[in-house]
Amino acid sequence: MWIDDKMNLNINKMNWRKISFNFSKLQNFDWDVKRLVLIDDDDDDRTLFEDVLTDLRPDIVLELYDSALGLLDKIILKIPNLIFVDLNMPVVNGFDFLYEVRSNKVLCNVPVIILSTSADKNDIKRAMDLGADRFITKPTSYIELKQLFSKAIDEFMI
Repeated sequence: MWIDDKMNLNINKMNWRKISFNFSKLQNFDWDVKRLVLIDDDDDDRTLFEDVLTDLRPDIVLELYDSALGLLDKIILKIPNLIFVDLNMPVVNGFDFLYEVRSNKVLCNVPVIILSTSADKNDIKRAMDLGADRFITKPTSYIELKQLFSKAIDEFMI
C-alpha cells in the first residue's frame, strides 16, 4: 500500500488487482448516516431483507446488490457500517468477498456477517477463520429474520 502525491491510496489486492482510491471523494462523506450493504443473488431474499430492515430501522440506508463481483470499488465510496453477504453466490462467493474485504485497508474493519442456508460446520469455521464477525443460517420466517437483524444492528451499528 502507498499514498502518492495526489492523495490516491493504492492497494494491491489478492496479487492480481490494484485499486486506486482518491481520498478527496470522502471529503463530503456523511459519517453520521448509517449504511448497511446486503449482497444476495436471490431476489426474494433481497426483497424480504429490505422489508424487514425498512420495518425495523427506516433510518438506515440499505444498499442491495445481487453480486459481489467488482463490488469493493462501489462500496468503498460509501463505507458501510455493516455488510451482510450470502455465502453461496456465483462467480464471487461469500468467502471470496470476505477475503477481499479483510484484505482491503479501507474496509477491513467493517463488520461482515455471512448468510447461508447451510449450517455446515466447515463453512462456519472457514468463514470465521477468514474474519467473519458472524455466520447466520438464513431463517425461514419474517419474525426470525427481524429478530436476527435487530440483534446484529444493535451489536454492530450503535
